[in-house]
Amino acid sequence: MVARLTRENLRDLDNLPTLPSVVTRVLELVLDDSSSARDAAKIVESDQALSARVLKIVNSPAYGLRQKVSTVNHAIAMLGFTSLKSLVLSVSVYDGMIEGKQAGGGLDKIMYWQHCLATGAAARAIAREVGYDLPEEAFVAGLLHDIGKVILDLHDPAGFQDCLRTLRQEPVTTIESEVRHCGITHPEVGEWAAEHWHLPQILRDAIRHHHARNGDLPADLPVKHRHLAMIVTLADFVTWTQGMGSVEAKRPPLLDAAIQEEFHLPRLNLEAITEAVDAEMARMAEAYHMAVPDPKWFRAALQKANLELGRINSLYEEAKRHLETRVRELTELNEAIRKARQTLDVEGVRRAILTAIQQGLGFDRVIYFGFPESRDALQALDLKDSTNMALDPEQLRFPFGKDDPFLALCQSSHKPFRVNSSATETLGNTILKSLEAREMIAAPLKSSGKLAGLIVIDNALSGHPINAVSIESLGVLVAEAELAMENARLFQRTQDLATKDELTTVYNRRQVMLRLGEELARSRRYNRPLAIAMCDLDYFKKLNDTFGHLAGDQVLQEVARLIKTTSRDVDIVGRYGGEEFLCILPETDLEASIIYGERVRKAIELLGGLREAQYPNLQIAVSIGIAAFDPASDTTREALIDKADKALYAAKERGRNRVCVYR
Repeated sequence: MVARLTRENLRDLDNLPTLPSVVTRVLELVLDDSSSARDAAKIVESDQALSARVLKIVNSPAYGLRQKVSTVNHAIAMLGFTSLKSLVLSVSVYDGMIEGKQAGGGLDKIMYWQHCLATGAAARAIAREVGYDLPEEAFVAGLLHDIGKVILDLHDPAGFQDCLRTLRQEPVTTIESEVRHCGITHPEVGEWAAEHWHLPQILRDAIRHHHARNGDLPADLPVKHRHLAMIVTLADFVTWTQGMGSVEAKRPPLLDAAIQEEFHLPRLNLEAITEAVDAEMARMAEAYHMAVPDPKWFRAALQKANLELGRINSLYEEAKRHLETRVRELTELNEAIRKARQTLDVEGVRRAILTAIQQGLGFDRVIYFGFPESRDALQALDLKDSTNMALDPEQLRFPFGKDDPFLALCQSSHKPFRVNSSATETLGNTILKSLEAREMIAAPLKSSGKLAGLIVIDNALSGHPINAVSIESLGVLVAEAELAMENARLFQRTQDLATKDELTTVYNRRQVMLRLGEELARSRRYNRPLAIAMCDLDYFKKLNDTFGHLAGDQVLQEVARLIKTTSRDVDIVGRYGGEEFLCILPETDLEASIIYGERVRKAIELLGGLREAQYPNLQIAVSIGIAAFDPASDTTREALIDKADKALYAAKERGRNRVCVYR
């Protein structure tokens, strides 16, 4: 069993991997300003595998050389000494430290290496931008900054796997997750490895402090060491913003405001930096078989990140107090918006939004109110509650007057607003008192410009004041909720048009036949009972001829409503044609289906009595034919319907307004 790395045993250098000799020599070459092209050629040519790999990459389409390069000296002449040094270092580190190493806790080596290459390229470009005198030193520091993750992956696979899982699921930093699961961080491990490999102190410091904020940097750290560490930190951040992190993480990275001030971030030529990253990644993609994302997407992402950074920088003092909370809220907002946009179900959208508000923004309670059909009251339809105060949504019903000022404010307001005990709005105060809260936030939901619902939040248990930032975040969520709910409603209406009869709102013939086929297959597979009822209005032609088609349409609507209300939730009702309705009765045998048919018949007979004065000399009634599914004879939908039709014909023949069964 591999010993777990801890602060106590980390000094046992036997736990650390050995740096391959060729990597050591290449590092010395890259960091030595006095080294020559001849020195580079000797090192590469002394390692046959490295020489072959370098020449293969140089001759790849990524470098676009017109003539084939056959020697290292020729490669130096074509590419230049500096470019070749970076290439040789990248290849030698990858072959010596990454390629072929046994998998540990789950680190994606290609994703990790892509991040290291991009960070190295970004660090070199930033170093040139800010006037750092050794850009290649910055490249080395960026290339090796995360080497501690490889060592954690190899020496504590279980802990590091838990660390990666936490990063994917929780909004925590890499450092927080590593401390929780491994007891040590990758910058600490990386620093000890760098010391073990006898790397220069400035590189050790850059590796150790690339996650440190300005206030956490040692006071005795030399200025140049401090600058290099900050360059690597910025390069790491730039790479993450371009979608090339070393691991999957739920929480977006943060950049210390001190670094923004140190390098005057808005003045940096971000285009030159990202172009350098693009060029390096394009050249390395073929060498390491990496799929590099579209540079245009990188540019848009970085520009957006730069704008946000500029805003944070201009509000530095305020941002220092609220940044952590804001990042967590925005992460939850993004997740909620993603879930809301993915669902086309109104209730699903509502649940996603309420969960995000309650968990992401940290409110004690979140309640969704809607209007009943009469629109004379607000009724709680859903609730997210972390208080255990036993609030019953069904009891939260608040009648209101036609001109209630609180509702008028909800209708006119386009943003969430605060309601407290000093408010004069009648309904608002009633709700506040019922919730036993000192203040609440009301967030109106609109549909086609009209008030469609209301989200109410409070901190009744904790008593925490609701700040303006949270209200702003709530406004973003409410706006997304309105769009998502409207999309869900449009989808539902479109789906209804395809599956429902426009006049009666029950299933149309195509859909009810489709459902009948499904139920027949289920009954046959599981040997379960199934029956159908064919209902046909009596004297319907006479009704249309005497009182007109509008009267006929009204009766059809009332009959369809009665059939639906006298059926179970699992029963399926559809308009089969004209004045005929087909009712599918799952898990129903013949005797139970007769009881169902009589229940429907009596309900419609009662309707006829109520409409007798409206339609004199005409009886509104229904004849019903019942048929039970027989797997031996009913091989198709049509066979079962034919039996119900014959029973219906018998009901008509025997005087109408009756139920007959096919036996």
